[in-house]
Amino acid sequence: MCLVDDPAYQPLVHHLSDDEMQCFTRLKKAGIVFEDGAYVNFTSPLAERYYYKWLFPGRGYVNPTSLYELVRKAIGSMSASVLKQSVVREYDFPKEAVFQHQFMAALALHTMNTCYICPELSRVFPASPRQHSQRIDGEIDFYLNGSLRWGIELLVNGDRIGEPMSRFATGGKYAALAAKEYVVIDFRGNVNGTITNVVRKQERVTVFFLSWETSRHVAAFLDWSRARN
Repeated sequence: MCLVDDPAYQPLVHHLSDDEMQCFTRLKKAGIVFEDGAYVNFTSPLAERYYYKWLFPGRGYVNPTSLYELVRKAIGSMSASVLKQSVVREYDFPKEAVFQHQFMAALALHTMNTCYICPELSRVFPASPRQHSQRIDGEIDFYLNGSLRWGIELLVNGDRIGEPMSRFATGGKYAALAAKEYVVIDFRGNVNGTITNVVRKQERVTVFFLSWETSRHVAAFLDWSRARN
């Protein structure tokens, strides 16, 4: 359940998974949230602050000025030891799920608690209670804040790179999100960590790792002028 525009008052998702329902029930029993008809509300401003402090204990003090600034900081904050420990064999490369978990923590570290991070978002929430929520065809890896409207997709070794790029286009799976900016981050590994030829696009960032030593990585921002702003 991700509350994009107003975390205090949004429609309740009726088709929650068992795990989501269990978490929601625990929050109600703890007196943090309550049901108000078809909506969910925090019981008090203090309960809301407690919830987000518990969910993201290490939030930043300022928000980044751009999506590329956030991506650059997030990549630099990922734990090399966790990436290295996630593989069994010396020449294996971390799975996409490992990068997703690392990136979630890094996004929280470099954004304020007023910047809401929605992982695997599959629904567009309305701006007012009178409007209906809308499902999207798929799940975006990360969607930030109803006002920022930044979208982030992750993939490993260029796997189906064209597919996530097309999802944000007009008529694409994520078109209903109306993202102001988006980026597709491609984590790659090779035997020497060198930057190989990749298709240069403004919405694409490629990060190269030494396949056997993920503690060393080189970030290749393919639109440097924008990344530095």
